[in-house]
Order: sequence, then C-alpha cells, then structure tokens
Amino acid sequence: NPGFEETRDGTQVLREGRDNRSEWTTDLHGSTNCYIWQESAFSQHPDWGVPEFHSGQGAIRVHADLDCHTTIYQDVDVRPETTYTGSVWVRAADLHGKGFGQNGDDCAGLVLGELGDTNKLLAKHDLVALRKAGPYTQLSCAITTGKATTKVRFMLDTVLKCAYTEGHVTYDDCDFRMAGTLSK
Repeated sequence: NPGFEETRDGTQVLREGRDNRSEWTTDLHGSTNCYIWQESAFSQHPDWGVPEFHSGQGAIRVHADLDCHTTIYQDVDVRPETTYTGSVWVRAADLHGKGFGQNGDDCAGLVLGELGDTNKLLAKHDLVALRKAGPYTQLSCAITTGKATTKVRFMLDTVLKCAYTEGHVTYDDCDFRMAGTLSK
C-alpha cells in the first residue's frame, strides 16, 4: 500500500498511541490530540487544506490540535550487504502563515532503520527531511545493509508544531527497492 490507496478513515490519539492499518504501523505522540487520516477525507473540510495527491486517489495526512511527533512505518525483508533505495513524496502545508515550517522544530521526512533477526535496531540512518512548507517533493536515501540485517524499517517521521487549521504534512507514493531494479 505505498500510495495509501487502501487506507480508509484515520485515527485520533490523545497524547500517545499506536495504530495499525493497511500494512502500516503508526506511533503518535503529542501534548494534545494527534491525527493520521486519509487525504481524500479532507474534501469535507477544505478550510483545513484541500486534498492534494502526488498520484492516485490516496495519501496519508498527519496533523494535530497543537503539536505532534508521529512515525508511520513498515518493516521490509531485505538481504544483508545489499544496497537499497527508499523514497517518498512529501507535501508540507502552511495554510495561513502559522503552519508547517514556522517553528524551528518542524520536519517531515524519511528514515531507514536496519533490524536483525530479533527485530532489534542495528542501525538508524540519517533523516532526510523537509523543514519548510511547499509542494510535493521527493525525498530519498540509499543504504547498504549490514551483515546481520534481515529487515529495513521504512519510517515516515513527522514533527509538527501547529494546529490542523494552520498546517499539516501529507505523504504519498512510498518506494523501497534494491539498487538497480526498475520501478513497477
């Protein structure tokens, strides 16, 4: 479900929680309510930002009542000592000049983590992120897995310090592949 096409509805969490849906797990943390929601649902709330997709009819939006830190992730089986590239299209919105990018802590991006047989984190690679609002931008990073790596955790990491009426972050078209393989 790389474009979140199969994801329906969403979830609201007060301060801290976990959500599992459509092959993705989300950890949500904040001082108030945090949300992940299907981008298409916002056609009912255009004043919160009209839905925009990089492609297709699905994407996932992250927003909060005031501030949140969310990590949306999926674990992928990999080969050790092999090069992989992960990418995602990200759009960050500043609706009225008080949204994403107005706080120095705001960021939205991609992190790849290597896991071993027991799902223990062996390595966490650097975050590739947006820090200012703007149109869809592709973020990508390449890694070479270690000798003990059996899985890669593909993580969409968001820190957002504004209310949903001011801004949000949307992710679409995730991709993870062995180097040298062609897109589907």
